[in-house]
This record gives sequence, C-alpha cells and structure tokens, in this order.
Amino acid sequence: MDGQSLSVHLSTISEFSSDTASARSRLQSLYSDIVTRKEVNPAGFHANVAWWRRLLEGALRQGLLPGGDHLVLHVNDCLLEALRWNPFGRPLAIPSVIVRSMSSLVELPLT
Repeated sequence: MDGQSLSVHLSTISEFSSDTASARSRLQSLYSDIVTRKEVNPAGFHANVAWWRRLLEGALRQGLLPGGDHLVLHVNDCLLEALRWNPFGRPLAIPSVIVRSMSSLVELPLT
C-alpha cells in the first residue's frame, strides 16, 4: 500500500477536498467517537457508519489500505494511522463502524 495513494484518494472525496465550514463540520463529526450519537441522533449515527463503510470498501477494493489487500480489511493501528487527517487526527468512529458492520452481517461485494 502506498500511503500517498490513500491520501490522494481521500483528497478526491468532497468532505476532504472542500475547505468550507460545512465540510469541516462533517469531517469533525465523522472523525469523532460516533457511539455517543447512536441514542441521541440515530439518523446521524447511521449516516456516519454508512459513509465510513463506503469509504473503506472503496479503498479496500483499490488496495489502498495498509497491507495492500483487496479482500481483507485489517483493522488495527496501521489502518487508523493511514486514515489520520489533520486537524482531526485518527478516526475514532472506525471501531463503531466495524462493530456495526459485523453485527449486521454485512457482506462486501467482490466486484
């Protein structure tokens, strides 16, 4: 995996490429610990989980995540570091996204 390739990929996504207050607010929400929102704002929680799932699935398919794998998502510190985005840091939402995806028995398409 080329870390620069993941950075380039992220910079093509509107939330990362826009410097508006709205985009910064959205990224702040995405990078925060979303589990606290599950009860208070279920729609926001599910939207954030879906957003991260799409991002992870796309980056995985392209082999942009640590390990360069196209089929297996390695959930570890390397993944969180690879997704670090300043000034938000590492995405605290990823554990909730993974747990939610596993609990709903998500099958990722191979195509």
